[in-house]
Amino acid sequence: MSEQKYRHIVALEAQNVKRLTAVVIKPDPQGNMVVIGGRNAQGKTSVLDAIAWAIGGANEIPAKPVREGADKATVVIDLGDIVVERTCLDSGSTTLVVKNKEGLRYSSPQSVMDSLTSKVAFDPLEFIRLKPDQQLLKLNKLTGLDFTAIDARKKRIYDDRTVLNRNAEKAKALYESQPIYPDVVAVDTEALRAELKAANDARQDVDVNRSICENADKFRADAIRGLTRVEARCLQIVDNISALQKQLEEAQVDKKECQQLVEERTKILDQANVKFKESQSKLVGTSGIVNRMRDAEAINAKVEANKTKALRLADWEFIKKGAADATVDINKLDDEKSAMIQAAKFPVVGLNVGDDGVYYNQLPFNQSSGAEQLRVSVAIAAAMNPSLRVMLVRDASLLDSDSMELLRQLAVEHNLQVWCERVGNGDQAAVIIEDGEVVG
Repeated sequence: MSEQKYRHIVALEAQNVKRLTAVVIKPDPQGNMVVIGGRNAQGKTSVLDAIAWAIGGANEIPAKPVREGADKATVVIDLGDIVVERTCLDSGSTTLVVKNKEGLRYSSPQSVMDSLTSKVAFDPLEFIRLKPDQQLLKLNKLTGLDFTAIDARKKRIYDDRTVLNRNAEKAKALYESQPIYPDVVAVDTEALRAELKAANDARQDVDVNRSICENADKFRADAIRGLTRVEARCLQIVDNISALQKQLEEAQVDKKECQQLVEERTKILDQANVKFKESQSKLVGTSGIVNRMRDAEAINAKVEANKTKALRLADWEFIKKGAADATVDINKLDDEKSAMIQAAKFPVVGLNVGDDGVYYNQLPFNQSSGAEQLRVSVAIAAAMNPSLRVMLVRDASLLDSDSMELLRQLAVEHNLQVWCERVGNGDQAAVIIEDGEVVG
């Protein structure tokens, strides 16, 4: 294939493409603007679609490329040194033929087209209207930058770091709210419990022996009262010895028995007093033990609080380290992304990309003036198509006269052939499409 620096469309023929019946357009070779005008729904867009379909490939073919009632659609574009012909059947199958100036076919026609055109369609007006994040995706695709994997990893790490930081704040709050008691040693409460039990047992023993002594004393008093009654009865009997001798003897026997009973119960009382005194000697106060146990429990609670404080500090430090490691990973991904951006070749000097959109001269692209945005967008289109200098501008009706004039100047400046779609027929030298055909 012969080489030439720039290529424009010398002639366009399209048949049965969408709304078009048959059109032949031969742009002015001295001009850089081809305005496709006419009323709505007459076929203006179909002309630009035909060009995009022919030179852009399968990705540019519309959903229903063949005009209603026809069996196939054909587009032939003469680029001067090569002729491109693409056909699409109503069934959906397509064919591409590329010939040189002498009419010889190239064996790999799509490779020829790929060498001439960017694989990504670029409409400067569409680019200007996109939101910053969509402009970023478009420019990344144009420049070959693909941050999908990096951004996904970064988002995952960022989300994990957010959770870690949130958990770190909670851990920090728990740690700071936990009191700490320095120089506190745990107390053996089991020994205190044993000591308290021994004291309570001793007290219970004293109470039991006291009850025994009280009962023994009562029984002894009962015996003494009985002895007194018997002695009184004996005195009465003595007064009548002769008559009551027998009764005296019986009373003396009773007296002896009562004396024995008094002696026995006195012995029991003495034994009870001995045990009572022994149990009293073992009696200790429990209030002190109870107070010491209460103090021990308070001390041990402080020891447990110190352990909890240490655990919460460890949790906090662990989570903080995880968050810090996540920040390091995010910074590494940012550095990797920055290196990719530094290595990328942007089509316009001063153009760059950030996380949130496209930048021009270090300012967000959408903050540039309308004229500056148009200049940059046209320059991008020119840079992305260094050989085939054809640019398609849809919705050019949105441009006022000043912007159209600027677009003409930029087309000349970049040696671009700009095909514009505009509603109406007021543009001078416009190609008017009506009912799928060229008027005049």
